[in-house]
This record gives sequence, C-alpha cells and structure tokens, in this order.
Amino acid sequence: LSSLSARARRVLQAAALAGEPFEPGVVATVAEVEEKRVLATIDDGIARDLLRTTEVPWLFVFRHPIVRRAVYESAGEGWRVGAHARAAEALAARGAPAPVRAHHVERSARPGDEAAVELLAEAARESASLAPASAAGWYAAALRLLPSDADAVRRSALLGPLAASLG
Repeated sequence: LSSLSARARRVLQAAALAGEPFEPGVVATVAEVEEKRVLATIDDGIARDLLRTTEVPWLFVFRHPIVRRAVYESAGEGWRVGAHARAAEALAARGAPAPVRAHHVERSARPGDEAAVELLAEAARESASLAPASAAGWYAAALRLLPSDADAVRRSALLGPLAASLG
C-alpha cells in the first residue's frame, strides 16, 4: 500500500469500505473521484494482485479478506465515517435494500438521526428471519441512535424485537 499514490490508496480504501463485491460507480462516490480514475486504479490493483475480477462485469473483489481488511484499516476513522455516509447515499440512489445500506448507516449516522433509526429498524425487520444476529445488531444500533429524550414506548418498540432476535 505504501508504494501506491495517495489517490490510488484512497480509491482502494473506498473499495474496501464499499463492500464485496464492489462496483466502480459506488467507489467513485465514496472516494470522491471520477469513475475513470477508479477504473485505472482497479487495473493497477489487479496488476499488483490486490484485486480480482468476478464473473459479473463491473464487479470486483479483493484478492483475500485479509487484504481488504488491511486496506480498510489503513484509512483514518474520520475519513471512514464520512465515506460510510457517502456509501449509504450512493446505495440509496441505486435503490439498494435497507439491509445493504444498514452497514454503512450504522457506521456513519449521528445520534438522534431519525431517518437512520428507521432504516436500521427496517433492515433488522427484513433480516430477522434469515440473519437474527445481524438484526439484533441493527436494532441495538437503532437504540443507540435514538434521541436522548425518546420515550419508553419508542424504546420498547425496538427492545422487544431486539430481544426476539437475540432469542
């Protein structure tokens, strides 16, 4: 990673953050660069054996989960917060379902963000039967984001399903 230019490193960090597989358009939004620069960086990443193609055009993956994790963790926490917000927005613009966006919203929402609370609760409801651990995590994240003055009824509307998911 240290041999890459700062821009190439930022693009790869955005790709690591975007998820797997990742799509260059989402990466361009997250990295705040033009898509043609993302594609050039993907070519370089493939040549360096950091990235791989998939069977689907326009979708790419990291060579190994450890490589992806190392690239992700090389980005600063402050940048990651903003980048997760940009990823959530890009996925929403593409019509991605709530469970796909929830990962990014959970990592970028501000306390008291009602839209984030609703999205996390929706993702949890949609995931509860197939992925109860993920649902529990999203219910817990929604609870953490509730405004401090949220009433008991509002909290119990999240605590009940959280308990069911944990069960």
